[in-house]
Amino acid sequence: MTATHQQSAAASWYQQITQGESYRTVAERAGIEHSALYKQVSRNRLPAETVIAISRAYGHPPVLGLIENGYLTTPEATSNE
Repeated sequence: MTATHQQSAAASWYQQITQGESYRTVAERAGIEHSALYKQVSRNRLPAETVIAISRAYGHPPVLGLIENGYLTTPEATSNE
């Protein structure tokens, strides 16, 4: 996945998971500072920790969120090693 694709994918993923809720609401639900979340989304770069926190807050499987954001591949996530 190219950096540009990953960045646009991150913004799309964020919108899909949060259903357009405000940064403040998402940050409160995920336990993240809203100003930090705003900067991350504005830059289209969600760190793995943010992906996990948002996934948990919105009932989305964190491992799937990491795959969707390019941090893990499906084989890595399903490997028994």
